[in-house]
Amino acid sequence: MTATVTRAQTWNEVFKQKETQKKYLIQQIAAMKLYAGYLKKGYDIANKGINSIKDISKGEFDLHQSFFTSLKMINPAIAGNSKIAQVIAWQVTISKGLLTLNSRTELPASDKSYIRQVRLKVMKECEQDMEELLLVITQGKLEMKDDERINRLDKVYESMKDKYQFTQSFSNQVKTLSLQKEQEERNNEASKKHYGIN
Repeated sequence: MTATVTRAQTWNEVFKQKETQKKYLIQQIAAMKLYAGYLKKGYDIANKGINSIKDISKGEFDLHQSFFTSLKMINPAIAGNSKIAQVIAWQVTISKGLLTLNSRTELPASDKSYIRQVRLKVMKECEQDMEELLLVITQGKLEMKDDERINRLDKVYESMKDKYQFTQSFSNQVKTLSLQKEQEERNNEASKKHYGIN
């Protein structure tokens, strides 16, 4: 037979065991508080980092937004460019000049028809140039840099200048033709009178 020896715990041992458990639990609570502090610091750092990224992104977005807004703005140096006034003056001169050509009564119908076709074509091209000019000089219409606006303004200027020069030359040719027709008419009338033909 074997004898088993059992020993009962004394109150003192039970108390010590409970105290050990308390110490262990207190240590775990302290460790958890420490980890919670680290966790909070980690979240704060992450949050600051995210906010920094947002700020940087927003700053970059604002920078891009400012850039694109500035592209829509018209630099006063461009808006006050003398070429703009010259383009408008040429357009007015072209319109008036071409309209007076239609009033030539001494020209035959075929010549008047040709003049009308030329006038309509030139006026349509002038209208396109004026629309382009308005796009270039009207704030908020086009997004472009100053040098791009100046480049497009120069193109409109040259295009209108070509039409102005063409119109001047064409008007002179029509006037010369008209004077020739008037002279022919006078010569015919003089010949009829001379020979007594009615």
